[in-house]
Amino acid sequence: MKANTKSIHAKLYTFTYTTDLPNNLCPYFWKLVFATLVFIPNFVIQTPALIWNFFSKTFTDLNEKRGVGFVIYVAITILSFIGFTNYHLIKALFNYYSYDHGAAVNGGIIDSGIAICLIWSLIAYWIRKHRKYSPPKDSVLKEFVKAKYNNYCPKIDWE
Repeated sequence: MKANTKSIHAKLYTFTYTTDLPNNLCPYFWKLVFATLVFIPNFVIQTPALIWNFFSKTFTDLNEKRGVGFVIYVAITILSFIGFTNYHLIKALFNYYSYDHGAAVNGGIIDSGIAICLIWSLIAYWIRKHRKYSPPKDSVLKEFVKAKYNNYCPKIDWE
């Protein structure tokens, strides 16, 4: 059988799986059937990365497209939730007559968590900046993993 790499089924296969086309028809056919079934969800997940690739003229790997798309959708969901809860928190702080009490409480909790994380990060940065350097000590676990990986038994020098 002869097939063109620029055909629709080959493009669908490379969009769903990888740029390497198989040499055997049987796995190609069944993977193509599955690719046809998952085309719409796969396209929706990859849309943010496809838009980024279109404007930046760069090529990202297929797994990176799915990962970037998933992360962007999760970030949009989190930011929408934070915006919704902060909206109701502000309404509650200024005594508006209609606000969602649960969303206002969640907004306060989220804002407090963000503030605690920022303060914690600033304290950790200050400590790292002003700490005296001490060389790292050997770890037993690290040395054991290196020994197992390299198939040798290291000598222990007791102090």
